[in-house]
Amino acid sequence: MLFARIIFAVLPLVFLSGCPAPSGIKASGQLPVYPVVGQVTLDGVPIRNARIAFHPLDPNRVPVRPVAISRGDGTYTLSTYGTSDGAPLQEYTITVVIPNENLVIDDCACDGFDPIHDILGGVYMDPTKSSLRGVVRSQCENNIPIRLITPNARP
Repeated sequence: MLFARIIFAVLPLVFLSGCPAPSGIKASGQLPVYPVVGQVTLDGVPIRNARIAFHPLDPNRVPVRPVAISRGDGTYTLSTYGTSDGAPLQEYTITVVIPNENLVIDDCACDGFDPIHDILGGVYMDPTKSSLRGVVRSQCENNIPIRLITPNARP
């Protein structure tokens, strides 16, 4: 009976917090992930179809690379182990490629996208050069906007 009282006292607090629990340690040692959303803009305009990758600053601690593709309104939701599940706690370098849909992607000898196929010319493509950063924290939702500037308009 005491157990039932404790459960009924604690259970409403779980629902009142409004935050889902992290997805927890998964089979095969997967790290807990937390929801990550945002919007990609280029010079303030939402961008659809942007390829987004979060590269851990400490790949030894977090050996995964969460990814997303922006929707028509520029919004995105990160995925690590499953669709829209989020990302592990970590600081990340963010890379973005916006495919030039007017060019046919050929069989170029490139790892991923060749800068010629990116409307940004590869400026945000290389994780060692990208100035974009994001931090995933243990909270209800991590909103990480990605604000891009046209390469020739950069200071």
